[in-house]
Formats: sequence, C-alpha cells, structure tokens
Amino acid sequence: MGCEFKQNQLAYLSLTSKNEGSLGGALAYRLHKKFAENSKVTIRREWPSNGRRIDIAMLRDGKATVLIEAKAAMAFDPLVEGTRVYPSKEVTADASKLTEVEDVDQRYALAFFTVYDGPPDKGHRTAIKFIDGIERHIRRHRYAKYSFIRKGLPRFREALRCRALSAERVHVGEIPAGKAFGVNVSVW
Repeated sequence: MGCEFKQNQLAYLSLTSKNEGSLGGALAYRLHKKFAENSKVTIRREWPSNGRRIDIAMLRDGKATVLIEAKAAMAFDPLVEGTRVYPSKEVTADASKLTEVEDVDQRYALAFFTVYDGPPDKGHRTAIKFIDGIERHIRRHRYAKYSFIRKGLPRFREALRCRALSAERVHVGEIPAGKAFGVNVSVW
C-alpha cells in the first residue's frame, strides 16, 4: 500500500493526522483496481449497515461478502501506562460493527500504527498532531520503534484478547512511509 503514495507523503500524513482515511482509501483503490474488470464486484467505501458505516465493503452482485474496518494509532498508544488502555472503547465499538452484519464471508479489522525513529524537528511541533505523546515515548524509550515492536504490539494483542475481540492475526508488516519533519516514519 505504500506504493500508492508519493515519496514521503505517507510520513507527512501519518504525523499530521490519523492515517486511517488515507490508508483505507489506498487499500480500497487497490482492491478496486484488482476487481475493476469484474462487473459483479464493487468496492464500496463508507458502506452503510445497521445505521452505521463500514470503512470498506466488497460487494458481489450488491451483497457484502468482505468487510474491512481500519483504525489508526500511534506507536505510543499501546505503551501508555495507567487507565487509558489501547484499544479504546471506540476502537472496540468500530471492530464490533463487523460482527453485526450477517452472511459475510470475511471480516477484517486493520490497525495502522505510526512508528517514528526519533523526535521530529522542534520547529514543526505545531504541525504534528500527537507531538506530546511522541516526545514522551522517545524520552521513555530511546528506540521508539523497538519498544513498539517488543512491548507495544504484544500489549495491543493482549488488550484485544481482554476485550473479548477474538481475532486471528492475518498479517503484520511494515509500510515504509518516508521522512517528514526530519524523522523517518513507517506504518505497522
């Protein structure tokens, strides 16, 4: 999916706002290109179901066969100590939307974590949405990327299990996002 963005564009988008819309749009477009020649398959974004919207739905002859819900987070989110545990109630509610639709062949919940290799340039603090969390993360864990991989991902999976969100891990990987504000960024 990283190929859908110009050089360094995904890094900028990921540091300045939540990237689920950008990445979800890239995924929907890739699926659209894959199935464009099949007149029975339509890739629909923001598909309405039960008064709510699912991020991406694959429709076959108008009936949903695949549902995808995407959520964005920062590398520090699953490492925050205290009462706020990621995934939050809102993330859990979004993931539960997938189970409310009957007769669907496949359901996927995607978590996109923005990971950075150091602190962004101080002169650009106001452009970076979660700068305070990023700076705290880097102060506590010198190697932010490795603390996310070693501690953050396992904590995220455990929190999912504790919230009774049974999920089979399908794929974990890194999307190189490029560089923005003097910092290398990737999305896991």
